[in-house]
Amino acid sequence: MAIWHSAAPRQRRGAHVEFESTIRQQLEARLRLESELVLAVERGQFELFYQPQVRLVDGGLVGAEALIRWRHPERGMVSPGEFMPVVNTSPSSEKIAAWVLDTACRQARIWELAGHAVRIAVNLSPSQLQTGDLAAAVADVLAATGLTPSLLELEVTEDILLLDEERVLDMFQRIQQLGVRIVFDDFGTGYASLSYLKKFPLDGLKIDRSFVLDLLSDPDDAAIVGSTVGLSKQLGLSVVAEGIENRATADLLVMMGCQEGQGYFFGRPAPAASFETDYLVHKPAAITADAGRAA
Repeated sequence: MAIWHSAAPRQRRGAHVEFESTIRQQLEARLRLESELVLAVERGQFELFYQPQVRLVDGGLVGAEALIRWRHPERGMVSPGEFMPVVNTSPSSEKIAAWVLDTACRQARIWELAGHAVRIAVNLSPSQLQTGDLAAAVADVLAATGLTPSLLELEVTEDILLLDEERVLDMFQRIQQLGVRIVFDDFGTGYASLSYLKKFPLDGLKIDRSFVLDLLSDPDDAAIVGSTVGLSKQLGLSVVAEGIENRATADLLVMMGCQEGQGYFFGRPAPAASFETDYLVHKPAAITADAGRAA
């Protein structure tokens, strides 16, 4: 019996040491990544890719979502899934978010001057509302770039709406007074999506791809998407469906009354030069599955 009693504490101590080692490794990895992100900002390693957003009824281009990419000098292209969770809670968050907004607006202005009025959607970071004056920052970027305000669309998620409601409400109202649109991203995945439609001044919403991917085979997803589209129409909100990967899904969304969509069927995220060549210079009458595969 003494053997068993003495072995158990050793096993617990061993498990505790292994747990501490794992935590320490995770912390060290995060700190290393945060340091690399600081260098990435300083050395211009970030790049914006653009994914087309189209009118579902005819496939005509209406805009693009700006998506950040990181060209790491050693690891190559790093997936946003690897670094964005760290970015959103790191000291570099506000600086990176400001760079994204400025870069997207400058690119949109270049296209606008070339005769291509492309609406650009930019994802907001919680840090942009927690510190500083986002409305003033947006006004400054518009003034510096000369971009027509209606060509800028800011996407917000529930974690942003969970912040100080009074502050966020004031910020949104001032941003909309500039002529900039505000859209609720990842709609339906949070805890209180419906209540936010009532509380905040929004211009549209994006149906999360998790409801769109299995739209053809899952009756529950179809019911959720159909109800969301109907509710949006009653509230006067525009709707963009994410994650469209085939024509049949796009056709069903049209039947449901959804106006706009994006997804691999229409085109993958691409660098500005490629996006310009594929969707602006050639000016396709409609973006097809072939265009999506070529992007």
